[in-house]
Amino acid sequence: MLANGLHYSSMEQPYLPNFGLHALFAPQGLSDVAFGSTTSIWHWTTNTNGEQVQVQIEVDNVTFYYENEEEEDDEVDAGLRIVVFGEDDVATPARTSGDENKARLPGWTEALCEELECSQYLSFVPTFDTPRHSMISNGLYALAVEQVLNETEQNNNSPGKDYSFQPENYPVIWTLPDLDKQINAFLTTKKPRTPPTETLWVFTFGAWDIWSLASMPLDISKPLIGPLTDHIFGRIERLYQSALDEQSVAWSDIYSDLRRSNSSATNATAGNDGELKAQTDAVRNGTGMFRVLVPNLFDPSLTPGWRNMRPTLSEVHSKAEQMRNAAALTIEWNMQLRNKMEAWVRTPDPEPEVLGLGEAPSEEEAADGAQNPAQPGSEVKFDQGVAIPPPNDSLPVPARKGVNPVIGGQNHVTPAQSTHRRQRRRRDGETSEAATVAQEAEPAAGGPAPRRQYPLRDGIIYDMPEYLMDVIVDRQFRNAGIEDAKGTGKKPTNQGFLEVWLPCIDETPAAEDVDVDVDSGEDDRSDTAYERRRSAPNIQGRTINQHRSHNTTSSGSVNVASESEGETSMMCEAPHEHLFYTPFTVSSRAIAEIAHQAADMVRRNETVRARWKTLRLPGLHGLGS
Repeated sequence: MLANGLHYSSMEQPYLPNFGLHALFAPQGLSDVAFGSTTSIWHWTTNTNGEQVQVQIEVDNVTFYYENEEEEDDEVDAGLRIVVFGEDDVATPARTSGDENKARLPGWTEALCEELECSQYLSFVPTFDTPRHSMISNGLYALAVEQVLNETEQNNNSPGKDYSFQPENYPVIWTLPDLDKQINAFLTTKKPRTPPTETLWVFTFGAWDIWSLASMPLDISKPLIGPLTDHIFGRIERLYQSALDEQSVAWSDIYSDLRRSNSSATNATAGNDGELKAQTDAVRNGTGMFRVLVPNLFDPSLTPGWRNMRPTLSEVHSKAEQMRNAAALTIEWNMQLRNKMEAWVRTPDPEPEVLGLGEAPSEEEAADGAQNPAQPGSEVKFDQGVAIPPPNDSLPVPARKGVNPVIGGQNHVTPAQSTHRRQRRRRDGETSEAATVAQEAEPAAGGPAPRRQYPLRDGIIYDMPEYLMDVIVDRQFRNAGIEDAKGTGKKPTNQGFLEVWLPCIDETPAAEDVDVDVDSGEDDRSDTAYERRRSAPNIQGRTINQHRSHNTTSSGSVNVASESEGETSMMCEAPHEHLFYTPFTVSSRAIAEIAHQAADMVRRNETVRARWKTLRLPGLHGLGS
């Protein structure tokens, strides 16, 4: 903080009008709604006829899309649910406000649901109006902007230190929901009557954080990558803790397969410890997982939109300088992501004292359990010494009467609750006492309550940039007429794209004039390699036609415009031959391949734990392996 002079503070919003920054930092209903501030939660499921059903409801100015209410069928298994939090990334086409019901290319997470035949799909990726995008944490980003502006005030005589452009070009959009708001929205939704047997949690953050942070000096932006990735895994742990509560929408019935397999074993008894242990181990090694899927980040400076859509600033803050920043930040992001994922997977299960059967915890015991820092999720320490705050700090789950909050809401059961549950299971045909014990760990009369089985934390990191970079480099090798020992430059043409630089839909800003050499007819964005590509036959034997109308001005410049008057977006003739469909999003063929690769990793369970076992790495002792 400056001892004297102006101090910008994003956290002290009531004082911002004094600095003329009210509209830049503080959320204002009318102005921010104009930029698009709604959250669309896309949810589909299938009815009894196998048709997708979707219903729109409004809750607290948030738009939800839910399935129609169907009659509950206890014999129908809910299957796999996919829940997505994040922002529009390179393989997730943007959905703008007002076009929720219009045709749109499916993103890779939607295609992933189709690949895995999921029964439920929930996406909390918010809507927006370009160029406004959601971020991981509005508060953390606002602090970084605050620090940049304070340094600008201190060094206002140095053009290289002048970052006064930051709030205008890369503002904090408080009305767009960040990760906390997205998770809050999910946890306040209605729990499905038939819970899923497993939930795959997908997080697609980072692209627009790097887009904005690249405009800052690296000594400010790079140290922020650690807290941002910590924030993600702190909220993942919050979801994990919520998933332990059977009354929470986050809960998955991971033991349903075990109950079904034992429903016919009417002669099984609770004393058959060997059989029960084998069944429990089977669940722990298979179904009883809390799995997250996080893709590595593709460098946003490699998208066509970086060149055409990024604000043009002074030479000291050029796109080239910010491209170097983006490359460094992306490398740091992916490294931190893997380290934090492995640290989170190593988080040990809590070992609280189990209250005796037959009496509910007192208020003092419940309060003590809620405040004990050794309880689940109260503190998760990672390898860099950064402590994550309690995952339920912003939306605590209230303890229910007669339930032990220390255990997470499932282990301690009163006699009345136990009798009611046994009667319900008999009515449903589940008479196996072994299945009963495995499901709810109900203790024998007069005996101590057994320790509950916690789902195993595990994660999958899909290397999306590896696929995209392989495609780009292979095309560049082909254009140059070279190849290497790994086969780069000679991959089958049906696996690649003829155009990996220009998007199919070119959204060139209307005010942009592209300098052109009138004699040669080439603009400053063309190159010899691209001219060869444009004239070369494509996979189907046609040629690529960009459909540009070049209006040469007297100054020797070219205005790039579409055939439709007043519009600047142009559609290519062969979208499947372009790697990028829009300046920021890859084409449907690339999206399908990304989803297929990610689905293969899920099917083969290529998780952090699986890799540890393959490499025989230490660190799994005491973690349920």
